[in-house]
Amino acid sequence: GSLIVEIENLQIPKTELDQIKVILEDWVPKDASLAIAIDGAYVYSVLSRHPIHLPIGKKIDEDSVAAKVLKTRKKTEALIDDSIFGVPYYAIGYPIIFDQMEAALIVILPSSFKVDNKQEPYKFLTGKQNEDWTPIPIECISHIESLQKRIANKAT
Repeated sequence: GSLIVEIENLQIPKTELDQIKVILEDWVPKDASLAIAIDGAYVYSVLSRHPIHLPIGKKIDEDSVAAKVLKTRKKTEALIDDSIFGVPYYAIGYPIIFDQMEAALIVILPSSFKVDNKQEPYKFLTGKQNEDWTPIPIECISHIESLQKRIANKAT
């Protein structure tokens, strides 16, 4: 028979939960763990080799990424220190609707995971020509010269 995940009044066939894992396997790193939280508790988890323990039915910590996602209904990410699981980790949470209930899908990655926050390359710089400051396209700039031939830095 099909395994049913049951928490309080919620019954979800495990096959329905597993479909999320199958889809995400192509997108998340192999060493990522996945968890789904509904109504204040974890209802599903697929753990990788990390020593992170999220048993089904475990209540979510009020300061966790899962709790923040359920409260704000917004994507939430955080680098978590080793105080919860004994190892630091990076968590990204997404609001989802599952079985007509608000839920949080949590992707747990090793703390060494590099988040791709590449900044878009500059398309122009603001330069002074005569007394006017104007945007100048990057491809039109041959060199950069400081206004008073000095370099200043902010005091720390």
